[in-house]
Amino acid sequence: MPNDATSPSMGAEMLHVWTDDEEWVVARDAQDARAVMAEIGCDLDPDIEFELCPDDQVFTIYQDEQGSDAVTKTFAEWAAGNGRGYLCASMH
Repeated sequence: MPNDATSPSMGAEMLHVWTDDEEWVVARDAQDARAVMAEIGCDLDPDIEFELCPDDQVFTIYQDEQGSDAVTKTFAEWAAGNGRGYLCASMH
């Protein structure tokens, strides 16, 4: 899968992680985050807003409900490693 995180010097917008507090996506901006959700078939309420996650903040994704298989990276590392698209959802 190609990595869409490119440097600004290459003339492309940087990818970042965005969240609505329930879903996390890698996108160029808040509007692109909504587009990512639409691409996976999610019909978002128009009042839902995506917020930028700080690139240097650490974020852990658990692969299972017991939390035994966890991966921790900064949001910048998640964006660079995954490219544009859906990242994860919270489990309530």
